[in-house]
Amino acid sequence: MGTSIPAAHFLWAFSLIFLFRRRGYWKELIESIVWAHNKLNVASSTQPRALSIVQ
Repeated sequence: MGTSIPAAHFLWAFSLIFLFRRRGYWKELIESIVWAHNKLNVASSTQPRALSIVQ
């Protein structure tokens, strides 16, 4: 129990390294948020029609 929080934080921080290293960080972040909303049925009535981010 005592090591689960530091271990979870380490995994979370380690995963962010890969997101920030790549150029498509914002695209992947938005796709992850949209995926989570679809998976959890948070906003089932709204679907993005078009998404464009200029890098």
